[in-house]
Amino acid sequence: MEQFSCGTYYDRLGGNVRRIRMEKGLTQERLAEKTELSLTAIPKGETGHSGSRLETLIRIAAALGGPLMFLWISM
Repeated sequence: MEQFSCGTYYDRLGGNVRRIRMEKGLTQERLAEKTELSLTAIPKGETGHSGSRLETLIRIAAALGGPLMFLWISM
């Protein structure tokens, strides 16, 4: 069975945020505008920064076109 640490989990989640954003043709700047988050919050979400708040992830998922589960399904 694969060991799954919190760090690995956040890394994968962040990778999904970045991949989906790029598939949708959005820049980090445009995603920040759509989410009404600061530009610094987007790279943190994409790198799996463990300090990303749940509210931030919900806003990012909605801006990318799905519920929060949308970011996990792609894992």
